[in-house]
Amino acid sequence: MRDQATYWRVPHFDNLEMLHAAYYEHVFQPHIHEEFSISVIDGGGNAFRHRGSEHIATPGTVIVINPQELHTGSAANELGLHYRAMYPGVILMRQIATELTGSPWGMPFFKQSIIYDPLVAGLMQRFHNIVRTEASIMAQQTALRVALGQLVARHAVNRPQVQALGDERLAVAKARDYLEEHYTENVTLETLSELTALSPFYLARVFHQQVGLPPHKYLTHIRITRAKALLTLGNSALDVALATGFTDQSHLTRHFKRIVGITPGHYARLSS
Repeated sequence: MRDQATYWRVPHFDNLEMLHAAYYEHVFQPHIHEEFSISVIDGGGNAFRHRGSEHIATPGTVIVINPQELHTGSAANELGLHYRAMYPGVILMRQIATELTGSPWGMPFFKQSIIYDPLVAGLMQRFHNIVRTEASIMAQQTALRVALGQLVARHAVNRPQVQALGDERLAVAKARDYLEEHYTENVTLETLSELTALSPFYLARVFHQQVGLPPHKYLTHIRITRAKALLTLGNSALDVALATGFTDQSHLTRHFKRIVGITPGHYARLSS
């Protein structure tokens, strides 16, 4: 087996660094990160030294290393080390904690190196998948906040109490109206946050509570509704995709089939 690794940055998350790797022979020498190191083990295992102790992380576990903490890493067995990692900075993690509680919060701190929490592990894996396959910035922003928010709220030593949701009907209505009018744009949570004077994470939560869908999925439904109308008029799937905010025809087809149950081409033929 050969070592494989894909390393990239996400510009709209302040160049958040991410890694998806399968290591069999590579050994990480003792090192530190300026940022948090947060990874989820997909297969094999990670043998590492941290805070003077030896650890082995197995599939489904999350590893959290605080900034400036010395650690190592290598495959724990012949199955290798298959994992996904992200390296959020202190500012981003403080922002997540502040959005959770609704008031300024300090840097989250994690005492456990290895966390067994299937919910958080699944959310981390989901965020990685969305970043690599989903063009919607708002979908990526929501997935990141949910994953890191649950990690901080459930496992940080100084975890904040999650702010209770209030009756924000006017704010949600403003957000819905904006999405209806700007459905062709790659709308961000920050845009809706500025519009409603609510934090991005709080807005996403209260929107989901009242509408039944998070903002990015509501935006997708608006686009699909518009796409159906254009398809019935005889427009091609490619033209419809570009006219309704999708990046290309395959992007439209993927979401159209998930929601409608058939492809745009099939839908167009039924409408002719």
